Amino acid sequence: MAEEVKRMRYFDGLFLKQEEFNLEQDYHIRMRRLLNRSIYRWGILWGLEVNPISGTKTVAITKGMALNRVVKAGEEVSQEIVLADDSQADLSDYNANDSVYIYISYSEVEADVEPNKGGQEKIHWLEKAVIGHSTTEPTDKNENIILAKAVIKEDGTIDNNSIKYEEAGESLRTYAAFTIEGGLHVGGATDPGNKNLLVEGDCTVNGNLTVQGETTTVNTQTLEVEDNIIRVNKYPPQSTPRAINGGLEVFRGGTASNARIIWDEAEGKWKIGLEGSLNEIDQVQLHSGTHQDGGSDEIDVTDLSGLLEDAQKVVIQNNGNQIATHTQLNFEGPGVSVQDDEANNRVNINVSGGNGAPAAMSGGVVIRVQNGNASVRVNTGLNHSLFCVYLGVDQRDFVEYGPTVQYAGNVLNLIARVHKRPSNAIGQFDIIINSPGLGTRNIPIRWFAVPGIPSAPSPISPISPITISPISPITISPISPIGPISPIGPIGPISPISPISPISPISPISPISPISTISPIS
Repeated sequence: MAEEVKRMRYFDGLFLKQEEFNLEQDYHIRMRRLLNRSIYRWGILWGLEVNPISGTKTVAITKGMALNRVVKAGEEVSQEIVLADDSQADLSDYNANDSVYIYISYSEVEADVEPNKGGQEKIHWLEKAVIGHSTTEPTDKNENIILAKAVIKEDGTIDNNSIKYEEAGESLRTYAAFTIEGGLHVGGATDPGNKNLLVEGDCTVNGNLTVQGETTTVNTQTLEVEDNIIRVNKYPPQSTPRAINGGLEVFRGGTASNARIIWDEAEGKWKIGLEGSLNEIDQVQLHSGTHQDGGSDEIDVTDLSGLLEDAQKVVIQNNGNQIATHTQLNFEGPGVSVQDDEANNRVNINVSGGNGAPAAMSGGVVIRVQNGNASVRVNTGLNHSLFCVYLGVDQRDFVEYGPTVQYAGNVLNLIARVHKRPSNAIGQFDIIINSPGLGTRNIPIRWFAVPGIPSAPSPISPISPITISPISPITISPISPIGPISPIGPIGPISPISPISPISPISPISPISPISTISPIS
């Protein structure tokens, strides 16, 4: 049974003996240790770390403080264990591979003989920390507080890997914790209420936060959650799910019904709508994008039951500006085709550019070449099984197209392989590079795809053989010798030149007959 609380009452003329001074001391010690027990859990307060001394069987313990939990005079108290200076523990009595528990405990001993004050009696109590060690774990851990476990190596020494702070996934060290039965108000003086915590200011939790209760209220203007998945309706795992609905509710205020999206466990379906009037949906997946000529935007709706009602209209927008709102979609005009895709259980609506003619597509890709080789698949966006692809290299100032081009001082061989099958590969092609001299580098490739293939040339008729007749030999007669030239006589007077007659007009040139058609070459 615990002692009653008693302290000295001093007054002038009081005769004091040893018992009165002991009572005074015991009162203060007892009250402090009862307070320790009331607001702290036993364990390490700070310090008391264990480190090896290299090449020895000795460990060093840093200074620190801990609280124990023991029974004194019939009541639980927590004594202060203070290691005032760094200390050491010699483990040389243990064998290789021994696991040694190192712990600390409280001790008080009589100390200091001063003859001029007390003769041969020791006049002080020395409260000291005692370092203990054993191959067996202490049973009274709240009195002998474990600091660490040291495993002796094969060579009889201890290193950093020898010091263990955990065992079987549990911490060997127990830390003192602040506990209180009432409430705690941080930064204020008002009563927070029994077992309540009130914090005036920001609160940061570095670790997991578990809130157990009926209602958790967040009164903030903005709630930010870094995780990309919010889990609700969590309960301990069991063989079959509980028949409990879970989802999200939007408060609308006033008399308006709240909006909900929930998972109905009993029916195994998603439901969406207003509270008390939820519509069933199974799976709705929408793919939204910016439509370009020659491409296609996909709306993939799977197992959508029911019809579109007034509150479920289709809204068409262009850059955020609403164009139309209706319950039906109608696609008309050139370049629009609709195909029933039974394999994927959907209808494909393809919109191509121009006057209904398939539009060309182009793009670029940076290919990583390893040892001169690379292969990359490209999706053109064309819904055609046959198309032509032109490949080129982006040379910064220009793009050089061709199956063989010069790049970085080497010959670059480009091959385009167009996929005709399977259906999910239509509109795709492979860029294949095989140029060992290029080594390993990134190469910017430009491509240009045109639906269709060039028509095959008509067969050319064979050329008829041309017969050339041999040329007859030409006989040249010898030239007769020229006789002597007679002397030229005197020139007589020149007669006057007759007037030139006018030139007759030139007749018009007859039209040239058309050239006969040349037969095609086979």
